[in-house]
Amino acid sequence: MNIYSPLDERILIHGRTVKKEPLPLFWTGAGIELETDAAELWLELENTGYTGLLWIRAELDGVTVLRQAVERGVSRVCVFRGVPAVRRRVRLFREQQPFPREPDCVLRLRSVQCDGALYPVPPRPRRIEFVGDSVTAGEGLCGPASLLSGGPIVYSSQGNYALEAGRALNADVNLVALSGWGAAVSWDNNPHNVTPRVYREVCSAIPDPDGQKPWDFAAWQPDAVIIHLGNNDFFALKEAPYTDPATGAVTRFGCGPDGRPDEASARAFHGAVTGFLAQVRAVNPRARLVWAFGMFTDLWRPYIEAALEDYTRATGDRNVSFLPLPRVRPENTGSNGHPGPLDHLAAARAVTEHLNCLQKP
Repeated sequence: MNIYSPLDERILIHGRTVKKEPLPLFWTGAGIELETDAAELWLELENTGYTGLLWIRAELDGVTVLRQAVERGVSRVCVFRGVPAVRRRVRLFREQQPFPREPDCVLRLRSVQCDGALYPVPPRPRRIEFVGDSVTAGEGLCGPASLLSGGPIVYSSQGNYALEAGRALNADVNLVALSGWGAAVSWDNNPHNVTPRVYREVCSAIPDPDGQKPWDFAAWQPDAVIIHLGNNDFFALKEAPYTDPATGAVTRFGCGPDGRPDEASARAFHGAVTGFLAQVRAVNPRARLVWAFGMFTDLWRPYIEAALEDYTRATGDRNVSFLPLPRVRPENTGSNGHPGPLDHLAAARAVTEHLNCLQKP
């Protein structure tokens, strides 16, 4: 049995990480991709959290052959054995987002073990970054609609609209997505649980030293950044105020008499959108910036479009666009009341068509 480091130059690494041994995998869809002629392949993994909190999925030639929880501590997982020894493509996915409530829980890949050789996997011609909330993190993609409060098991990378769009566009994809987090506030009006706060680091949503490091934007420049935020800012309109335990400051998004966001909430959301666009542009100077929205509600759409227009007017940056996503259909609902695979497929098609149109002269 040959033992290969995850840093072997023939292995393609996916997702924001720090290239070290063992290799930390922080985000949904993070993992590795390799080509081998092995008849048997194992992964050596390390899980510092609880069994059942972190899951992995593996594909063989683009088809899922494994999905399971990772044992706590160090364990070996068999991806396949007894298959014909011909060259095949293998891809490992982390299935869940990082969990801020489980700050010590990190998944690491220690080695790849197989009875064959490795062959180089070249990067794809395009790169796309997806920044979002629970939808982008894959919540609801595993399990029936009847499964509510399902916990980590309901998250999955399989059928995720971001990864499916990546397949269609032949692009390598990075995901930065956290359930419940928003652009200006989280679902419960917490102004600290917002994606712009953690965007510049590898994964600063948890206190892992590797995750706290700055992300090397220069080393992984995307052709497009798809931002799918605003759903939780909308849900916050119906929630109680948030009181900061350290300062006593109170934050609340609320509605006016017409049922739309009140002036203060609209202003805060507008500032969050324009500010995040400027932040993303500063580190991705050539990328197309696309704000996608509309799977749950159109309430924020005019506010997002106005913010994009104001940002363009103020900066002269015209490499920015808005993408309306198809509304989720009740009959397609996945677990935890989230979009299911068919809704993700519709969103993936919308992203693919939008980016293909942008490439036309």
